[in-house]
Amino acid sequence: MIGGSYGGTVQLATAANDRRLDALVPLITWNDLAYSLDPNNATDGRAVPGAYKYQWTSGFFLMGEAQGLLNPGLDLSRAGGGGCLHFVSEACGTTRLLASGRYPAGRTAEMLAYARSVSPVSYLHKVKAPTLIVQGQADTLFNLNEAEATYKALKAQGTETRMIWQSWGHSGGLTDPAAGELDLARGNLETSYVGRRILAWFDRYLHGRKGTDTGPAFAYYRDWRSGYGTAAARPPCRGRCTSPATASSSTTAPRSCARPRVPQPPLPHQPLRELPGRPGRSARPPARRRPGHLPRLVHRAAQGPRGRGRRAEGDPEGRLPEDRARTPLG
Repeated sequence: MIGGSYGGTVQLATAANDRRLDALVPLITWNDLAYSLDPNNATDGRAVPGAYKYQWTSGFFLMGEAQGLLNPGLDLSRAGGGGCLHFVSEACGTTRLLASGRYPAGRTAEMLAYARSVSPVSYLHKVKAPTLIVQGQADTLFNLNEAEATYKALKAQGTETRMIWQSWGHSGGLTDPAAGELDLARGNLETSYVGRRILAWFDRYLHGRKGTDTGPAFAYYRDWRSGYGTAAARPPCRGRCTSPATASSSTTAPRSCARPRVPQPPLPHQPLRELPGRPGRSARPPARRRPGHLPRLVHRAAQGPRGRGRRAEGDPEGRLPEDRARTPLG
């Protein structure tokens, strides 16, 4: 099977219940809706929702609810519950709770449990079919963490798997992919890197051609040079990492990284100095500035409405006369 987004998850759900499937290629799909809809990368992510993706969720919700208007002949038996026309009551309650901005402990636990119950995270342990995971770098709905969680869960249980991070996803490139990328509208499987990997995957596990090379364990699109980067495994995060633990099998895996803070040496104490020609008046030395940082007045003179890029004649700092008049010690 092959498919993207919903079409990716339906493959995993089918493979978890039907052993007749020989090969899977899920594209740009999710691992855990509890993470997808309100990711929390600061804690373990299993008890406290994070940032609610209201635009994505509201868009899908409105499209679903509008089906009665878009398709007047829709079977009325498909009506949902919980106050929604075309969603089951649990999904309706999930959307309502997330939109409220308040997360009572009991209702929140029920919402997170439901979101996970309809996600691959709850049944990946039953997926045994070889799986080639393709996820998009341009994707704020189902980001790369989703693919990594699925990849690590399958690999840990011995399911044959590979992972590719292509360029396009839900957030861009789906209809106008970069040159050389897989284009679903054109079906350029033979001429794109991802397409050739998909064909090789089906050759090996669907047609049973054991001599077929299915490629490296990990490959990623590079927009700074041609071709894909490849590795025997996904490179580990640099610096200190935290885990949102979107899948039970990945609670110890680094999922997002933050660069470690580099301690800055304290500035040495500098005594007050007396201003020349002004007995009794003193000032501290000027503060140390970052390289390339313009002083406030210089920046205003160079870019402000009055300056328009002009420099004051005879002033090495480029200040205009009105700026010099405001200088504290001028």
